[in-house]
Amino acid sequence: MKAIRHPFSLGSLGKINTTEDSNKVYTDRVLTLLSTLSFGRPMSANYGVDMTRALYENGNEFERAVTEAITRALSTYLPVLRIQRIRFTQPNSSGEASVDIQLDYPDGTAGTFTIGANEFLNDGTIAGDIY
Repeated sequence: MKAIRHPFSLGSLGKINTTEDSNKVYTDRVLTLLSTLSFGRPMSANYGVDMTRALYENGNEFERAVTEAITRALSTYLPVLRIQRIRFTQPNSSGEASVDIQLDYPDGTAGTFTIGANEFLNDGTIAGDIY
């Protein structure tokens, strides 16, 4: 398996850098999928993670909505990867929280991905954004 290396870069001779490491290819595909919101890609509107329901939830319902969105996206677009667990961290004093996703690659090795976010403040203003 050969693919363009993520993030996109050019080599010293101006050629596009590629990789043949299958786990790197899957890692790049997961990162691309998780960083794309549904309806954000022209001609492939369903590609990505639909987090819209999670935006209006809190607590356990938020975690359930995010888990469902991530599970649905990965099982649809990367069915060869198996989710081992999705774990949420509680927001710290500055409102930062994260979601850790542990996956098994087809060769049996594991990978972990972290999605970070900030919370809304009590007055309704945004403390931060997804990063």
